[in-house]
Amino acid sequence: MVGAAIGLVGGFVIGGIGPRRELADAQREIDRLEEELERGGGAWRSPVPGLDRILRSPDDDERAEPAPAPMGEDETAADDSPESVAAGGADGGVPRESWRDRWRSRARESREERYDAFTRAAALQRVRRIQSRAALVEQAELSEEEEAELDAVLGDLNDSLAGYGEEILMLAARDEPPPARELLGITHDVTGIMAQSQRRLEALLGPERMGQTDPSALEIWNHVDLDRLEPAARAALEAKGLLRDAAVIAAFDLGESLRSRKVLVFMVLYVLGAIGSTVIFTEVLQEVELALAEQLLVARTSDPGSLTQAVMESPELLRVLSRLVRDEALARTLVAEPPIALLYHWVALAFGPIFAVLTSSDTIASEVSSGSIRFALARTDRAGWLLGKVLGQSSLLAVGLLLGAAGAWVTGFIQLGAFDGPATATALVRYVGTAFVYVWAHLGLALGVSQLTRSVPWSRALGLLALVSVFGIHRFLERDWVIEAVPVLSGSLRQLFPVAHRLDLWRPGLEASAPALLLLLALGSSYIALGYLRFARRDA
Repeated sequence: MVGAAIGLVGGFVIGGIGPRRELADAQREIDRLEEELERGGGAWRSPVPGLDRILRSPDDDERAEPAPAPMGEDETAADDSPESVAAGGADGGVPRESWRDRWRSRARESREERYDAFTRAAALQRVRRIQSRAALVEQAELSEEEEAELDAVLGDLNDSLAGYGEEILMLAARDEPPPARELLGITHDVTGIMAQSQRRLEALLGPERMGQTDPSALEIWNHVDLDRLEPAARAALEAKGLLRDAAVIAAFDLGESLRSRKVLVFMVLYVLGAIGSTVIFTEVLQEVELALAEQLLVARTSDPGSLTQAVMESPELLRVLSRLVRDEALARTLVAEPPIALLYHWVALAFGPIFAVLTSSDTIASEVSSGSIRFALARTDRAGWLLGKVLGQSSLLAVGLLLGAAGAWVTGFIQLGAFDGPATATALVRYVGTAFVYVWAHLGLALGVSQLTRSVPWSRALGLLALVSVFGIHRFLERDWVIEAVPVLSGSLRQLFPVAHRLDLWRPGLEASAPALLLLLALGSSYIALGYLRFARRDA
C-alpha cells in the first residue's frame, strides 16, 4: 500500500511538471507582451466596456499610478482621497485618465501606430484566450460533448463580435471624442452579445463547477478572439480617410434615394415634364412651319422639322431672343443651336431647382430624426458623412438631368422629321453640364437648410421657403427704383443669388461661362458650409 501511495503521489508530481511548465511559459509570454504593449505607448483601447478589460494585465491593481502631469499656474492640486479617485473614473481599482484625455491622446498617434498596438493586444489576448479555455476544460472537467458545446458558445460570441468589428475599430480610430449617443449605441449592442454568451457559459457549467473554476477562466471577455477583428483593423489602416468614407456614404445614399418612392415620383414627374415640354414645342414648331410654308407658297409637310432652320433664322425669332437675353450677339449664337437642346436647357434651368429642393431638403434631417445617423458616425466624422451626402445627392441630381435630356432627345427624334441626332446630343450634354452647376447651387441651399433642424416637415418647408426667398429677393433687387437708389449695393447683393448668373450659362464656350460656373459652385458650397456651422455643434 505504501509503495502504491508513493507511486501515485510521484505520478501526480511528475505528470504535473509538463502542464506547470506550459502554464509558466504562457504566463511569461503574457508578461512579455504586456511589457511590449506598455512600451508601445498609446496602446489600442476598445471603447466598449468589457472588451477593454482584455487589454489590461491581471496584476494591474498592483501597478503604481503614473506620475501626474505638471500643473498649470491656474490649476490646483487634485484630491488624492479614495472618494476623489473613484469619482475620477478608477477602472478596477486602477486610477486612470479620463476617457476624453485618452481619446485626445489617441488622436495624436498615426494609424500605423494604432494598428501595431492592436496587433500586440491581439497577440496578448490570443495567449490569454488559449490559456483560459484550457483552464476551463481542465478545472470544470468537461466531457467531449460539453467541450463541443463550449466551443459553440465561444464561436457564436466571436462570430457576433466580428460583425461589429468595423464599428468598434473605426470608433476607436476616430480623431475626436465621440458623442455620448454614438458611444452608448455601440456599447449597448456589444455588451449585450457578451452578456448573453456569459449566461450561456454559466448555464453550461452550473453553480457547482463554477465554484471550482478559476474566476478568470469564467470571464467571457477572456475568450474574445481579437484576431477575428484584424480585417477590420487593416481596413481602418488602409482607409483613405475623408474621401473614402464620403465615397462609401455617397454610393449608399444614391442607392437609397433611387429606392425611395418620393424621389422616384419627383424624378418621373421631372422627366415627364421634359418630354411634355418637347412635345408641346414640336407641336408649336409645326404650326409655325405651316404658317411659314403658306407665306413662302411651298408644299406642307405632316412632320415638323423640315423648315426648322428657316424658322430658327427668321428675323422674328431673332428679335424675340434678343429681347429675352438682352444681347443680340448671344441671340444670333443661340439660333444656330439645335432647338431641342435649347428647349431642354430652359426646362432644366427653370424646373431643376424645384426638383433639387423637393428631393433633397429632408435628406439630412430625416436621418437625424430617425437616429440612423449615429451608426454612420461610428465609422466616420460629421464632415465625411456630410460630404458623402452631398456627393450622393449630387449624383441623384445628375441622374435626373441626364434622364430628362435623354427623354427630350428621344421625343425630338420621334417628333421631328429633320432631326440632327449627333449635334443635338452634343449640345444636350453641354447644357446638362451647365444646368447641373446651376441647379447644384440650389441643391447646396437645400442641404444647408436640412442641417438646421431634425424635423422632416420643417426641413421641407424651410427648403421651399429658402428657394422662394432667393428668387424673391433677387427679383426685388432688380426693381428699377432699387437700382436707382443703391446701384452698387443692389448689383453686389444680386451676385449672392444663383439666378443672377443664369444668363451667362447660355453663352457658348467655357471661357465665357466659366466665371458664372465658379461663382455658382462657390455659392452652393457656402450654403452647405453655413448649415454645417450649426450641424457640427448640435446633438446628432
